[in-house]
Amino acid sequence: MDYIRRFFKTIKITYIRLSKGSEHASIYNRLNTKQGKTSLINPLSTYIKRIFAWQYLGIALLFYTFSGFISLHNHFDYAKPTVAFVTSHLGFKLKHVEVEGKFRLTDNEIIEALGIKEAPSLLFFDVQEARQTLEKIKTVKSASVSRHFPNILRINLQEREPYAIWQDKHQLKTVDLDGIELGSWHGNNVENLPLVVGDNANIHAKEIISVIENFKEINARVKSYVRVSDRRWNVNLDAGLKVMLPEENVIKTIALLNRLHNEHQILDRDLQYIDMRLPNKLVLNPNNTLESQVIDPTFFASSSE
Repeated sequence: MDYIRRFFKTIKITYIRLSKGSEHASIYNRLNTKQGKTSLINPLSTYIKRIFAWQYLGIALLFYTFSGFISLHNHFDYAKPTVAFVTSHLGFKLKHVEVEGKFRLTDNEIIEALGIKEAPSLLFFDVQEARQTLEKIKTVKSASVSRHFPNILRINLQEREPYAIWQDKHQLKTVDLDGIELGSWHGNNVENLPLVVGDNANIHAKEIISVIENFKEINARVKSYVRVSDRRWNVNLDAGLKVMLPEENVIKTIALLNRLHNEHQILDRDLQYIDMRLPNKLVLNPNNTLESQVIDPTFFASSSE
C-alpha cells in the first residue's frame, strides 16, 4: 500500500515542478506571454500548445479513470485528493456558478449551503449530493445541478412560493401551497396573503382558499379562515360577520351563500354569524340579541318569486 501512496505523491510533486520550473513549462509559459512570442516561435506555437494540452488532458483523464476505478473498491481514497489537485490545475477548477430560478435565496446562501469554500475540481464535484443538499433547504421545492466542462456549474431551482399566512398559536408563519413552512412572517416580507388560523390549518389551507377564490364577492370580504377541531372551517368576513361551514359539501354551501347574497344581500345584514353547518337549515344570529333565527333556505327562493 505504501508504494502506491508514494506513487501518487511523486505524481503530485512532478506536476508542481512541471508547472513551475521545468524546461517544458517555461517554454509553454513563454508562448503565452507577449514578450516571449517572437517571429521564430510563433509558427510553432499552436503545434506546441496542442502537444502540451493533449498531454496534460491525457494525464488528467488517466488519473480520473484510475481514481474512479479504485474508488469503487473503497481501498484508495487517498488517491482522489492528488487527482483532484492535478485536474483542477489543468483547467477543470470550478470558476463560475450559474443559478437560475432563485426567488428569495441569494447566490451567497446557495454557495454556503453547498459548502464551497474554495474552487474544487469540477471533475470530482458530486452533483447528486449537491442536489440533495439544496432540496433540504425549506424554501426549495426541487433542484437540478449539472457540470459544464471545463469550469462551469449550473444550478436550476424551483423555490416554494408563499401561499398563505398561518397563525400557529401566537406565531405567524408563511406557508406554501402544500402547507410547508417557509419562515416567520414579519409584516413586510410578503403582503396580501390570506390568513389561516388553527392546528393543521396550514395543511388544509388550499382546500378552503381555492373554493372561496371562485366567488369574488365573498372572497373580497374574507379576513381570515379558522380551522375548527381540525374538521371544518369558520370564515371571518368584514364587519365582524362569521360564516360557520359544515365538514362536507363545502363547495355547495359556499355556492348557496353566494346566491343568497346576490339575491337577498345577506352578507350586508347586521348579523353576528351565519351558521350553515346543518343540512337544509340556515341559522342567522343578529347583532345585539341572543335570539337566533332558524330558516329553511328554500324560504328565500319562495320569497323572491
